[in-house]
Amino acid sequence: MLQFAWDYILSHPSLLQQLNRFVIYTIFSFLVTIPFLLLDTVFKDSKFVRKFCLRPARNSPNWKEIVKDYALAIANILILFVLLYFLDDLIPPMDVESLPKLAPSFLTFVFECLIMLFCTDFYFYWLHRFFHTFRFLYEAIHKYHHKYIYTYAPNAFCTHPVEIWFAAGGVGVCSYLTRRLFNFHPLSEMFLPFYYAVHAILEHTGYRDNSDKLTFGILAGGEYHYTHHHLFEKNYAFYFPIIDKIFGTYAFYDPLKKDEE
Repeated sequence: MLQFAWDYILSHPSLLQQLNRFVIYTIFSFLVTIPFLLLDTVFKDSKFVRKFCLRPARNSPNWKEIVKDYALAIANILILFVLLYFLDDLIPPMDVESLPKLAPSFLTFVFECLIMLFCTDFYFYWLHRFFHTFRFLYEAIHKYHHKYIYTYAPNAFCTHPVEIWFAAGGVGVCSYLTRRLFNFHPLSEMFLPFYYAVHAILEHTGYRDNSDKLTFGILAGGEYHYTHHHLFEKNYAFYFPIIDKIFGTYAFYDPLKKDEE
């Protein structure tokens, strides 16, 4: 499967261009939100859905909020696209001739993705904590995202444009430098934005997805960041809870039981 994907990329050089990949990642991201939008509207009263929903029923989004938040999400993506457009010449392009012809093995692919993901999350942790530590930055920038307490899918993209720039820029720089430093396969780096998108959406859906159990708790599940929106100064990391545990900012509580009190 990995070799098939890599062969396809090599035969379509346009996919190696940063802006083209950004468009693909963006379309993919918004498509991922659609099933959760259906859960929050069409199936919001289903007993099965309510079983996994972390939000109290009274805090389900209405259509006015949904339209407004999707509009904000699209505006932020367009602003980021414009920024990338002007910075595109500064990003070294991938030369097809210099790229490896073979895809990495599955184990190598997973290992490289985890290393790059950890380096990225380390950056995310300190960026996130930075916005919370300095009050003027929180009030001017990060507070906008924290007005969403009972989050749902599009809230992953509802934040201040400056925060979007620092987050997206940091992701790109961390992934690129890690790949070059350790000579990782380009396919690993190109895959990560798909995971970033899925995880960012899952952690804002307001649903318990139990995805952390798939990785034996190594990677955070959807409720991990949901907890941050309630406890505020805890769970700054996005992917690896161990980073919060190391720096003393880890917390766990059960939102379902808490909201029932």
